[in-house]
Amino acid sequence: MILAAIALVIFALRFIKVRRRAAAIGQGLLSDEEAALPADEWLKRADQLAREGQHRQAVRCLYLACLVRFDEHGIIPLRREETNWEHLRRLDKSRTRPADLNFREATSRFDTVWYGERTKGMEDVAWFRSQYESVMQAIRQRRSA
Repeated sequence: MILAAIALVIFALRFIKVRRRAAAIGQGLLSDEEAALPADEWLKRADQLAREGQHRQAVRCLYLACLVRFDEHGIIPLRREETNWEHLRRLDKSRTRPADLNFREATSRFDTVWYGERTKGMEDVAWFRSQYESVMQAIRQRRSA
């Protein structure tokens, strides 16, 4: 009983911390300046940050590179003020989304790494790089169909 109460308190504190962090950044993923960056710049930043051991920030760059590619290819517009889950909802409803594209797991893992501040280091960076490549492959297949 006591362990359950302690676990509940720990969970509640983590939830509050995540919500405060989200509120502090204005419920959006990007600053005004960042919104203008092309996907290639996000990829370069991800590589640099990964080399520097800043894995959490590298994951964010890779996630944002995916969102920028969705915008560049007319799948969904990138809206600076929206959260990652708002982007996902619009992506799921998009008529131009590649049929085999599933971005839900990437969004969930992004939440864990970025807002939950829990990263597995280069393992997460490699996973998100793989997701970026999967996104690009799905986009290329949609265009050639």
